[in-house]
Amino acid sequence: MDHETASYKYAPLDPSSHVIRLVTILPGQPDDRIDLEITHTILPPADTESVTNKAAIIEIQKTLPPNWYANETLEGRTLFYKENDDGTAMSQWDHPDPSIGSESSNSAEHSDSHQLEYEALSYVWGSSEVHEYAHVVSGDKRSQSSCLGLAKNLSEAIRHLRDSQERKVMWIDAICINQGDVTERSEQIKRMDIVFRRARRVVAWLGPMCRDVDLAFKLISLAGRKIEMFASGGYHVAPGHTMQADGGLMEIGLQSDAATWEAILRVVSMPWFERLWIVQEIWLASPAPVLRCGEAEILWKLFRNGIMVLRFSRYTPSHYLERLYNSEMIGLGDSPSNFTFEELLWDHSARSCSSHHDKIYGLLGVMPRMIAKAIRDTANYTKPVEQVYKEVFLLRAKQSARLDLLQFCPDGDSTSFPTRVPDSRPTWVRSWHVSCNKYVPLHLTTAAGYSPSKFQYIEPDRLEVAAVTIARISTVENPQVNTFSDIVSYFRRTDLRILQKKSDHTGQAMFDAHLYCFLRGFSAEFNDSLGWASFNEVKNYILVNIRQAEGVAPEANVPRIPQWQEHVISSWCPGSAILTSADNIIGIGSSSMQPGK
Repeated sequence: MDHETASYKYAPLDPSSHVIRLVTILPGQPDDRIDLEITHTILPPADTESVTNKAAIIEIQKTLPPNWYANETLEGRTLFYKENDDGTAMSQWDHPDPSIGSESSNSAEHSDSHQLEYEALSYVWGSSEVHEYAHVVSGDKRSQSSCLGLAKNLSEAIRHLRDSQERKVMWIDAICINQGDVTERSEQIKRMDIVFRRARRVVAWLGPMCRDVDLAFKLISLAGRKIEMFASGGYHVAPGHTMQADGGLMEIGLQSDAATWEAILRVVSMPWFERLWIVQEIWLASPAPVLRCGEAEILWKLFRNGIMVLRFSRYTPSHYLERLYNSEMIGLGDSPSNFTFEELLWDHSARSCSSHHDKIYGLLGVMPRMIAKAIRDTANYTKPVEQVYKEVFLLRAKQSARLDLLQFCPDGDSTSFPTRVPDSRPTWVRSWHVSCNKYVPLHLTTAAGYSPSKFQYIEPDRLEVAAVTIARISTVENPQVNTFSDIVSYFRRTDLRILQKKSDHTGQAMFDAHLYCFLRGFSAEFNDSLGWASFNEVKNYILVNIRQAEGVAPEANVPRIPQWQEHVISSWCPGSAILTSADNIIGIGSSSMQPGK
């Protein structure tokens, strides 16, 4: 930094107003110094009502011919679709009844009258060490400036995004929020969802380069054009393409070479996908966010849809599919609006962030509205992080009258929390920044349905809960499952003659009871929208694999279950145990559970 150039001093923001900062990147050539302007502007407040098309869809459905359906896409458009007589499915944007015509929602994607003319940058901070200094100027007076330090990742992003002729107005957190002012950070963090909603465009900066990124983006774009994803979850074939009625994609053209698959895996393994803040930054983006890697660019919609197709495509080699499932991109495939508060915290708890507080604050924009408002009203970076976690637990318990967050708490094994300060946190509060056993909770399965919990909080850290004894655990068996083949091995090393004959308390075979635990109830009988194999198909497939391992010739016409279903099932198993009660009830729970409890 030039010793004659002063450091940039932030003008304070009024915390009672809706004022934010924007940064203008002045034009320049690749090797020119970075010149910036920093200005204040009014950010329109959030809409008081959420934008939804559900009511309209219900009304549209009443006007459709037989066997036609309508649903809202993630982009807010209405898709009309049907199953053909030959077993394939198709879709279109126009209403199938010409007398009604196309819906106005399909003339253009939703626009926001409050959008401002700036782009919001989503990126990975990386090292905080100053890489170079930008010059903050006033107007066109480049000779009169002050300096602002930029970390390496941000410096590279600005140099790649800077235009050689035009000024570019952006919102960049490291610049537009005074990071040295904790009070300002606490206030501005409450507006992050509005910042990304109001932006003209969101640019997700992956990095300056990734080998063969063009190959990856080309195949992903091709796949992404084949489907439309629904706001309510799931997907359907896009207009102009066909799909088998059971969900299998046809004529997808996804056969490719190893170099392309390796390039895709390199892209989805980039640090941006591991960052926690991107969950709300990309999902709240309006109207058409893009991913940028060096000079290569792809629409987020095509990238998101393309990865979804690759997950379920028959053309994806199994060894690449396994690595794809292990990437953090998989957790970005479904809209956060389809998840509960508890699921959001858990599903994204392994993502990285610079402050432990952001394990909560970084998801404010995608949380259910009531709990988000309660947390936003109390957000404060000066609070000890364990106090924040405890307050969130109590806020959620009070609002929902349930204790669903207890399932994520430490289960008596203090080694799961190596950084815990003794007695600094009650045992019923999860330290979200500390990793523990990768036990996948039993979402959608609650013993008492949604009846309220009976509990009482007693200052400072006591939680009294009313409980009912259902059964006493007699055995806890850790199957050590990480892949689907491990499930096959588990049944193989267990005496099948006993498992197939002995009945649990329901009267079903023990084999079936154990398999239901591994499947967690998910099969075609539960949800066939994505082409899940049926329970009996999974069972027969396991039995065939066992017989083959024992040298018995396989039976004819026993289909393999979808590879993606194998990976989904096995991803639920780490950290889980098969539990047996004294009265022969079979269940699944955390591997840290103990007999007699």
